[in-house]
Amino acid sequence: MKKTAIISFAAPTMLLALTSCSLFTKTVKAEPELPSDRETVAKPDRTEPYRSPALEKGEISGEWAIKDLGARQAGGEMTPFLMFDAKKGRFYGNNGCNTINGSYTVNAADSTLRFSNVLSTMRACDPTDFTEQEINEAINNTRRYEWSVSPEFQYTLSFLDANGNVLMNLRRQDFDFLNGTWQVVAINGSSVDDPDMKFVIDMAELKLHGNTGCNIVNGSIVTDMTERNSISFQGLQTTRMACPDAKRENELLVALEDVMYARPVSATQCRLLNGQDHTVLYLVRVK
Repeated sequence: MKKTAIISFAAPTMLLALTSCSLFTKTVKAEPELPSDRETVAKPDRTEPYRSPALEKGEISGEWAIKDLGARQAGGEMTPFLMFDAKKGRFYGNNGCNTINGSYTVNAADSTLRFSNVLSTMRACDPTDFTEQEINEAINNTRRYEWSVSPEFQYTLSFLDANGNVLMNLRRQDFDFLNGTWQVVAINGSSVDDPDMKFVIDMAELKLHGNTGCNIVNGSIVTDMTERNSISFQGLQTTRMACPDAKRENELLVALEDVMYARPVSATQCRLLNGQDHTVLYLVRVK
Protein backbone atom coordinates (compact mmCIF):
# COMPACT_ATOMS: atom_id res chain seq x y z
CA MET A 1 0.00 0.00 0.00
CA LYS A 2 1.30 3.42 -0.91
CA LYS A 3 2.06 5.56 2.12
CA THR A 4 0.88 9.15 2.16
CA ALA A 5 2.30 11.95 4.30
CA ILE A 6 -0.30 13.43 6.58
CA ILE A 7 0.01 17.15 7.21
CA SER A 8 -1.87 18.94 9.94
CA PHE A 9 -2.01 22.70 10.50
CA ALA A 10 -2.35 24.33 13.90
CA ALA A 11 -2.23 27.97 14.97
CA PRO A 12 0.05 30.21 12.89
CA THR A 13 2.72 30.13 15.57
CA MET A 14 2.81 26.32 15.73
CA LEU A 15 5.40 24.26 13.89
CA LEU A 16 4.40 22.09 10.92
CA ALA A 17 3.81 18.57 12.24
CA LEU A 18 4.68 15.67 9.99
CA THR A 19 3.99 12.01 10.55
CA SER A 20 5.06 8.97 8.60
CA CYS A 21 7.42 10.01 5.79
CA SER A 22 8.63 13.56 6.48
CA LEU A 23 8.68 16.15 3.70
CA PHE A 24 11.68 17.90 5.28
CA THR A 25 13.75 17.76 8.45
CA LYS A 26 14.94 20.60 10.72
CA THR A 27 17.70 19.84 13.20
CA VAL A 28 17.60 21.76 16.48
CA LYS A 29 21.00 21.91 18.20
CA ALA A 30 21.02 21.48 21.95
CA GLU A 31 22.86 23.98 24.13
CA PRO A 32 26.53 22.92 24.33
CA GLU A 33 27.63 21.52 27.67
CA LEU A 34 30.97 22.68 29.00
CA PRO A 35 33.30 20.01 30.37
CA SER A 36 33.00 19.75 34.14
CA ASP A 37 36.69 20.57 34.59
CA ARG A 38 36.40 23.99 32.93
CA GLU A 39 36.83 26.97 35.21
CA THR A 40 33.81 29.24 35.53
CA VAL A 41 34.58 32.78 34.44
CA ALA A 42 33.73 35.02 37.35
CA LYS A 43 32.13 38.41 36.88
CA PRO A 44 34.55 41.32 37.29
CA ASP A 45 34.88 42.50 40.86
CA ARG A 46 33.48 46.04 40.98
CA THR A 47 34.13 46.49 44.68
CA GLU A 48 35.94 49.70 45.59
CA PRO A 49 39.50 48.96 46.73
CA TYR A 50 40.23 48.93 50.42
CA ARG A 51 42.26 52.00 51.33
CA SER A 52 44.93 52.19 53.99
CA PRO A 53 43.68 54.23 56.99
CA ALA A 54 47.21 55.61 57.45
CA LEU A 55 47.41 56.90 53.89
CA GLU A 56 43.86 58.23 54.04
CA LYS A 57 45.13 60.47 56.87
CA GLY A 58 48.14 61.51 54.78
CA GLU A 59 50.57 59.53 56.90
CA ILE A 60 53.69 58.26 55.18
CA SER A 61 54.73 54.98 56.76
CA GLY A 62 55.79 51.44 55.93
CA GLU A 63 57.96 50.08 53.14
CA TRP A 64 57.94 51.54 49.64
CA ALA A 65 59.78 50.24 46.57
CA ILE A 66 61.39 52.99 44.46
CA LYS A 67 59.74 52.48 41.08
CA ASP A 68 61.25 55.21 38.91
CA LEU A 69 63.09 58.51 38.89
CA GLY A 70 60.83 60.55 36.65
CA ALA A 71 61.06 58.90 33.24
CA ARG A 72 63.84 56.49 34.21
CA GLN A 73 63.26 53.13 35.87
CA ALA A 74 65.08 52.66 39.17
CA GLY A 75 67.59 49.83 39.34
CA GLY A 76 70.86 48.75 40.85
CA GLU A 77 72.46 45.71 42.41
CA MET A 78 69.65 45.62 44.99
CA THR A 79 66.00 46.62 44.77
CA PRO A 80 65.94 50.27 45.93
CA PHE A 81 63.40 50.99 48.66
CA LEU A 82 62.58 53.29 51.58
CA MET A 83 61.09 52.25 54.92
CA PHE A 84 59.33 54.96 56.96
CA ASP A 85 58.78 54.81 60.74
CA ALA A 86 56.02 57.39 61.31
CA LYS A 87 56.22 57.21 65.13
CA LYS A 88 59.93 58.02 65.23
CA GLY A 89 60.09 60.23 62.15
CA ARG A 90 62.92 58.09 60.81
CA PHE A 91 63.54 56.33 57.52
CA TYR A 92 66.02 53.83 56.16
CA GLY A 93 66.42 51.97 52.90
CA ASN A 94 68.68 51.16 49.99
CA ASN A 95 69.52 53.32 46.98
CA GLY A 96 70.38 50.40 44.75
CA CYS A 97 73.81 49.88 46.24
CA ASN A 98 74.27 51.54 49.64
CA THR A 99 72.17 51.64 52.77
CA ILE A 100 70.72 55.07 53.58
CA ASN A 101 68.93 56.42 56.65
CA GLY A 102 67.88 59.70 58.21
CA SER A 103 64.97 61.75 59.52
CA TYR A 104 61.87 63.09 57.81
CA THR A 105 59.04 65.48 58.62
CA VAL A 106 55.68 65.40 56.92
CA ASN A 107 52.64 67.66 57.11
CA ALA A 108 49.46 66.12 55.69
CA ALA A 109 47.67 69.48 55.77
CA ASP A 110 49.80 70.99 52.99
CA SER A 111 51.51 67.79 51.73
CA THR A 112 55.00 69.03 52.57
CA LEU A 113 57.83 66.55 53.06
CA ARG A 114 61.44 67.18 54.03
CA PHE A 115 64.38 64.85 54.66
CA SER A 116 67.29 65.67 56.97
CA ASN A 117 70.41 64.13 58.52
CA VAL A 118 70.63 61.69 55.59
CA LEU A 119 73.54 59.27 55.89
CA SER A 120 74.77 56.57 53.53
CA THR A 121 77.26 53.72 53.66
CA MET A 122 80.30 54.09 51.39
CA ARG A 123 80.31 50.79 49.50
CA ALA A 124 81.87 51.03 46.03
CA CYS A 125 79.16 50.75 43.39
CA ASP A 126 79.01 50.13 39.67
CA PRO A 127 80.13 53.42 38.08
CA THR A 128 77.87 52.86 35.07
CA ASP A 129 74.75 52.87 37.27
CA PHE A 130 73.73 56.42 38.22
CA THR A 131 70.61 55.35 40.10
CA GLU A 132 72.30 55.71 43.50
CA GLN A 133 73.30 59.33 42.93
CA GLU A 134 69.91 60.22 41.44
CA ILE A 135 68.02 58.73 44.38
CA ASN A 136 70.15 60.66 46.87
CA GLU A 137 69.60 63.91 44.94
CA ALA A 138 65.85 63.29 44.69
CA ILE A 139 65.62 62.79 48.46
CA ASN A 140 67.59 65.98 49.15
CA ASN A 141 65.45 68.03 46.73
CA THR A 142 62.05 66.73 47.89
CA ARG A 143 59.69 69.39 49.23
CA ARG A 144 56.20 67.98 48.69
CA TYR A 145 54.48 64.64 48.10
CA GLU A 146 51.39 63.21 46.42
CA TRP A 147 49.89 59.73 46.54
CA SER A 148 47.23 57.82 44.68
CA VAL A 149 45.67 54.33 44.66
CA SER A 150 44.75 52.30 41.59
CA PRO A 151 41.72 49.97 41.21
CA GLU A 152 44.18 47.09 41.73
CA PHE A 153 45.00 48.44 45.20
CA GLN A 154 48.40 49.73 44.14
CA TYR A 155 49.61 52.78 46.06
CA THR A 156 51.92 55.24 44.33
CA LEU A 157 53.82 57.86 46.31
CA SER A 158 55.44 60.73 44.37
CA PHE A 159 58.17 63.07 45.64
CA LEU A 160 58.10 66.58 44.14
CA ASP A 161 60.57 69.46 44.16
CA ALA A 162 59.80 73.09 45.04
CA ASN A 163 58.45 73.68 41.50
CA GLY A 164 56.10 70.70 41.56
CA ASN A 165 58.25 68.51 39.29
CA VAL A 166 58.09 64.77 40.01
CA LEU A 167 61.47 63.54 41.23
CA MET A 168 60.65 59.99 42.22
CA ASN A 169 57.73 57.55 42.23
CA LEU A 170 57.47 54.81 44.84
CA ARG A 171 55.15 51.82 45.09
CA ARG A 172 53.82 50.21 48.23
CA GLN A 173 52.61 46.70 48.76
CA ASP A 174 50.41 47.54 51.74
CA PHE A 175 49.78 44.07 53.13
CA ASP A 176 49.01 45.33 56.63
CA PHE A 177 45.34 44.60 55.90
CA LEU A 178 46.22 40.88 55.99
CA ASN A 179 47.21 40.95 59.66
CA GLY A 180 44.84 38.96 61.84
CA THR A 181 42.74 35.82 61.82
CA TRP A 182 40.89 34.76 58.66
CA GLN A 183 38.17 32.19 57.99
CA VAL A 184 38.32 30.30 54.69
CA VAL A 185 34.86 30.57 53.12
CA ALA A 186 35.65 29.40 49.57
CA ILE A 187 38.34 27.40 47.76
CA ASN A 188 38.48 27.86 43.99
CA GLY A 189 34.92 29.15 44.00
CA SER A 190 33.56 26.24 46.02
CA SER A 191 31.95 27.24 49.34
CA VAL A 192 33.51 26.00 52.57
CA ASP A 193 31.47 25.56 55.75
CA ASP A 194 34.09 24.60 58.30
CA PRO A 195 34.61 26.93 61.30
CA ASP A 196 37.93 25.23 62.04
CA MET A 197 39.45 26.09 58.64
CA LYS A 198 41.15 29.37 59.46
CA PHE A 199 44.60 30.83 59.90
CA VAL A 200 46.48 33.78 61.34
CA ILE A 201 48.64 36.01 59.15
CA ASP A 202 51.45 38.01 60.77
CA MET A 203 53.00 40.39 58.23
CA ALA A 204 55.50 41.79 60.74
CA GLU A 205 56.99 38.32 61.25
CA LEU A 206 56.05 37.12 57.74
CA LYS A 207 54.47 33.99 59.20
CA LEU A 208 51.28 31.99 58.64
CA HIS A 209 49.78 29.74 61.30
CA GLY A 210 46.44 27.99 61.15
CA ASN A 211 44.24 24.96 60.84
CA THR A 212 43.25 23.05 57.71
CA GLY A 213 40.07 21.93 59.44
CA CYS A 214 41.94 18.95 60.80
CA ASN A 215 45.69 19.52 60.93
CA ILE A 216 47.84 22.44 62.08
CA VAL A 217 49.61 24.29 59.25
CA ASN A 218 52.58 26.69 59.45
CA GLY A 219 54.51 28.54 56.79
CA SER A 220 56.45 31.63 55.82
CA ILE A 221 55.29 34.61 53.76
CA VAL A 222 57.26 36.14 50.89
CA THR A 223 56.46 39.46 49.20
CA ASP A 224 57.98 40.95 46.06
CA MET A 225 58.15 44.73 46.10
CA THR A 226 58.94 44.86 42.36
CA GLU A 227 55.57 43.34 41.41
CA ARG A 228 52.26 44.75 42.55
CA ASN A 229 50.18 42.81 45.08
CA SER A 230 52.76 40.00 45.02
CA ILE A 231 52.68 37.59 47.96
CA SER A 232 53.26 33.86 48.39
CA PHE A 233 53.15 31.24 51.14
CA GLN A 234 56.19 29.00 51.25
CA GLY A 235 57.61 26.18 53.36
CA LEU A 236 54.15 24.97 54.37
CA GLN A 237 54.26 22.23 57.01
CA THR A 238 51.38 20.36 58.61
CA THR A 239 50.81 17.81 61.33
CA ARG A 240 50.02 14.27 60.12
CA MET A 241 46.72 13.42 61.75
CA ALA A 242 44.34 11.35 59.57
CA CYS A 243 41.39 13.53 58.53
CA PRO A 244 37.80 12.60 57.59
CA ASP A 245 37.92 15.08 54.67
CA ALA A 246 41.46 14.70 53.39
CA LYS A 247 40.44 15.89 49.92
CA ARG A 248 39.29 19.28 51.16
CA GLU A 249 42.42 19.66 53.28
CA ASN A 250 44.57 18.93 50.22
CA GLU A 251 42.61 21.48 48.16
CA LEU A 252 43.38 24.12 50.78
CA LEU A 253 47.11 23.35 50.85
CA VAL A 254 47.35 23.35 47.05
CA ALA A 255 45.48 26.67 46.93
CA LEU A 256 47.86 28.21 49.49
CA GLU A 257 50.84 27.08 47.43
CA ASP A 258 49.26 28.60 44.28
CA VAL A 259 48.73 32.04 45.81
CA MET A 260 50.66 34.80 44.04
CA TYR A 261 48.59 37.91 44.77
CA ALA A 262 46.39 39.31 47.54
CA ARG A 263 43.64 41.86 47.05
CA PRO A 264 41.32 43.18 49.76
CA VAL A 265 37.63 43.38 48.97
CA SER A 266 36.93 45.33 52.16
CA ALA A 267 38.38 45.65 55.65
CA THR A 268 36.83 42.27 56.51
CA GLN A 269 37.10 40.32 53.23
CA CYS A 270 40.04 39.35 51.08
CA ARG A 271 40.83 37.41 47.90
CA LEU A 272 44.01 35.39 47.33
CA LEU A 273 44.72 34.81 43.64
CA ASN A 274 46.97 32.59 41.52
CA GLY A 275 49.11 33.56 38.54
CA GLN A 276 46.09 33.48 36.21
CA ASP A 277 44.31 36.06 38.38
CA HIS A 278 41.80 33.42 39.54
CA THR A 279 40.62 33.62 43.16
CA VAL A 280 41.84 30.41 44.80
CA LEU A 281 40.89 31.44 48.36
CA TYR A 282 38.22 33.79 49.65
CA LEU A 283 38.69 34.88 53.24
CA VAL A 284 36.54 36.62 55.84
CA ARG A 285 38.09 38.22 58.89
CA VAL A 286 37.34 36.58 62.24
CA LYS A 287 36.28 39.18 64.82
